[in-house]
Amino acid sequence: MMKLVSLLAALAFLVMPLHAAQAGPAIVANSTSITGSGFTPGHEVVIYGAANIPQPYYGRLLDYLQVVTIDGNGAFRWTPAEAIAANSVWFAVDLSSTDYVAAYPSSSAAPFARIAAPIVRVTKDLQNDALSTDEYTVRLVLIRANDAIWTGSPIRHGPSDLNRGKPGAMDVDLSRLTSVRGSKHLPGHLVPSDFVIMIDPISLRFYAGRAAAH
Repeated sequence: MMKLVSLLAALAFLVMPLHAAQAGPAIVANSTSITGSGFTPGHEVVIYGAANIPQPYYGRLLDYLQVVTIDGNGAFRWTPAEAIAANSVWFAVDLSSTDYVAAYPSSSAAPFARIAAPIVRVTKDLQNDALSTDEYTVRLVLIRANDAIWTGSPIRHGPSDLNRGKPGAMDVDLSRLTSVRGSKHLPGHLVPSDFVIMIDPISLRFYAGRAAAH
């Protein structure tokens, strides 16, 4: 009898973590839509994707951003206007908690390499923060929990680079970002809970998470 009890306890120990792992948020990217499950009902989720579609002479670079509301079952489905490219990466970020999950259109696709976390820098006039990165060009999404979403496509030595014309990293001026929802205020100074997605649009290498302190 004691052996049976011990065996059952061991099985319970093995099964419970697996069940817990399955209960968390997840998204699936197929050729036509992005579906999610395991999210908090009623919450808003930011869907963001980037794709590099091969063409005869160059790659066609696309990105997508959509905000959806989770249904009563903790799920969502979003269908973009055109087919989802195989060479793409997708994110779903809970706008309340900024918890996120990522997915690729094919389960057999190798995950893209990561880029280093951007570093927070204070501008000389102390009015705004900047995000510093060694990348040449990126797609940037900044999400502030329960507040706003901003995006930008900065390029090294471009108008959004506070370090333009100088050697070193690209310092992305946050005051140059665009509000997705028509928010009248700019990010200004970052707060610890701000969530950053930064993607190289060509290689699709990415960073998703908090910015690093200087």
